[in-house]
Amino acid sequence: MGQRLGGLPAAIPKRRVLTAAATMVGLVMSMAVAPVGAASAQQSGPVPVENNEYVTGNYLVTFRDSPIAAYDGHVRGLDATRPEPGAQVDTNSPAAQE
Repeated sequence: MGQRLGGLPAAIPKRRVLTAAATMVGLVMSMAVAPVGAASAQQSGPVPVENNEYVTGNYLVTFRDSPIAAYDGHVRGLDATRPEPGAQVDTNSPAAQE
């Protein structure tokens, strides 16, 4: 057998080791953001929280509406908050505060 490099036989190609390591990192990262419990994975809408029964964990929060940076004023009575190209959103504007 060839010379050992970092505890691995020299016959294992470095590319194969790097691919395996990248795969493992990807699996670990996906597990870190996966919902906890089977019931969470099957939930198809908002989950009400009663009596302040918060559970510590990682959550992905999505909103039904677009962010203020994308709102073009399509609702009568609500001014647009989307900035002009190259400008930044003014989060302190009266329209953004509504």
